[in-house]
Amino acid sequence: MLFIVIEDFRGRDRKEIYRRFRDRGRLMPDGLRLHHSWISADMGRCFILMETDDVTLLQRWSSNGRIWWISRLFPWQQTRTWWKD
Repeated sequence: MLFIVIEDFRGRDRKEIYRRFRDRGRLMPDGLRLHHSWISADMGRCFILMETDDVTLLQRWSSNGRIWWISRLFPWQQTRTWWKD
């Protein structure tokens, strides 16, 4: 299943957050895949396309105390898949 994750960095030390990403990655569990991400022009939000067969992996990752900037999770479906049904 695909998900759109929105990370909200506004009002936080963005340099520290991006330094952490560079040094330690996103600390994602095996089975959680990051396909692509986009960052807003002001670097205040990141929009991520992720995939997992086990939604509990995403829930555990997003509720992890170290990942306190995730603001929204949306289940996602490609339009062509939806139109097949």
